[in-house]
Amino acid sequence: MSSDNHAGLIVGLGDLTADLIVEVPVLPIEANDLQVVHRIQVEPGGTANFLILASRLGAPTAALGVLGEDFWGQEAISILEDLHINLSLVDRSGSTTVALVLVDRAGRHAFIGKFGEGPALQWSDRHQAMLSKAVAIFSSGYSLREPRLAELTMAAFKQARELGVRRFFDPGPAFGEVETRNKERILALSEVLLLTEKEVPLVTNSGLSGIFKQGPEIVALKRGARGCEVHTPKGLQSRQPGLQVEARDATAAGDSFAAGFVIGMIRGWSLEECARLANAVGAAKVQKLGSGRNVPTLDDVRSIIERFELDLKI
Repeated sequence: MSSDNHAGLIVGLGDLTADLIVEVPVLPIEANDLQVVHRIQVEPGGTANFLILASRLGAPTAALGVLGEDFWGQEAISILEDLHINLSLVDRSGSTTVALVLVDRAGRHAFIGKFGEGPALQWSDRHQAMLSKAVAIFSSGYSLREPRLAELTMAAFKQARELGVRRFFDPGPAFGEVETRNKERILALSEVLLLTEKEVPLVTNSGLSGIFKQGPEIVALKRGARGCEVHTPKGLQSRQPGLQVEARDATAAGDSFAAGFVIGMIRGWSLEECARLANAVGAAKVQKLGSGRNVPTLDDVRSIIERFELDLKI
C-alpha cells in the first residue's frame, strides 16, 4: 500500500478551453429537432480538467497557455482562480478556445469546438523560472494543433528534459492532424505517453514497439471500460481490469486518468500502483457529468478505492 502524500509542482501546458456543457435528452440531434435541455453550464476544460484533478489529489498546479480576454476566457479564469490553480503564466491575449459539449442521458457525448486565435507564444525567462520549480509537465496533442502554442510546447518539453522534469504527453485524437515533423519532435522529448488503443495508429504503424523507438520510455494504454495497461520497452508491466461503475459521462475521463497516473509517478509509486490509481480516478470521473468543477473530488476517488479494495492510500 502506498501512502506518500507529498507531490511537487505540476505544470499543465496548453489546451485550456471553456466548455459549454449542454445536457440533452438524447443524441444524435437531427436537423429540425427540438429538444428541451436539462442543464447548460460553462466550465474550464481541456488541460484545466487535468490541473483541477491533480490539485484535488494533493499537488500544487500551474497552467501555461492562453485564455483570452473574451467572455469565455474570463469565465474560465474566474473558476480556476477560485480553485487555486496558478495562472501567472496564462496569456490573456487573443481569443479563447471554446468547445460545445453535448451529453445525453445515456452518457454519450459530442464535441463541437473552435480553436482560439492570437499571436504565437514565445518561451521566456518567466516560463523557465516556473518550470525549474516543477517535478512534472503534462500536455496533449491539442496544444500542437494550435499555431500559437506548438513551438511553446516544444520549447517547454526540451527545457523540462534538460532540467530533469518528468514529461507526460497525451496525443489524443488531434494528434492525427499534427504535422509529421512536430509529431517526431514531441515524441522524442516525451518520457511517458498516455493514449487509447485507437490512438496508437496516430503515433506509429508499428504498434507499441514503434512508439518506444521514437523516444517514450513508458506507455499507459487506456482501454476504456476494460481498464488499462502499462508497457515499457521490456514489455507489459501492469494490466488493470476495468472497474464496473455506472457511466454517466466520459467527458474529461482521459484528463482524469492522466492526473491519477502523473500523481502516482511523482510520488514514486510502482507502475502497477500508478495504473491502479489512474483507473480509479477515471472510474470516478465517468460517474459524473461534465468537466471543470465537475471532475472527481478526493472523496470521490477514495470512494472508488474503498469500493474496489484497490490497496491505495491517497
